[in-house]
Amino acid sequence: YGGMGYVQQVTATGGTSHYTVGMQSGALAPGLDLTGCRSHGTPTTTGPFTFGIKATDSRGCSGSASVTMNVKCGNISIAPDALPSGVTGMAYAAHVAASGGTDPYSYSWSGGLPDGIMAQGDHLAGTPAQSGTFSLDVTATDATRCQPTQTSELQTPHSSHPTAPAVTPAPHRPATPLADAALLRNDH
Repeated sequence: YGGMGYVQQVTATGGTSHYTVGMQSGALAPGLDLTGCRSHGTPTTTGPFTFGIKATDSRGCSGSASVTMNVKCGNISIAPDALPSGVTGMAYAAHVAASGGTDPYSYSWSGGLPDGIMAQGDHLAGTPAQSGTFSLDVTATDATRCQPTQTSELQTPHSSHPTAPAVTPAPHRPATPLADAALLRNDH
């Protein structure tokens, strides 16, 4: 897999032991080397690679083989699985991160973002100016050009700010000597 360490022993049979192995044609995947009877390294590019290997025994007799190696993408994942919800008119920020591939990653976003939200690199930020549910795709591209895409939804409901309680003055009532006297008596 691209971005993951690779070791493969090359085995020659027949002839007289103590073989010398080398490349005959083509090239290994970038990031791999052939040293002695061992192919090793970390592939930095995905795709099929066809090359020829030649083995020569201790008496100078040789044989060759054509090999095709198919370097595939690793199991790259993007987290979180779901974006946190936002609220219209309130600051919003979200971050995604890819793993399982080869650093560094670059990120691209597609789909509809609510007005006021910007996508830059691995994050979304801003203040949503419209409510709704918005479908977004984020693609993380690793150093070997593997590109998983994850679809998420960003929900931005209307603001639910609590309203302040209303203060209404009590209706005016005229003062009476009896009511004022009753109030004075209760204060003692």
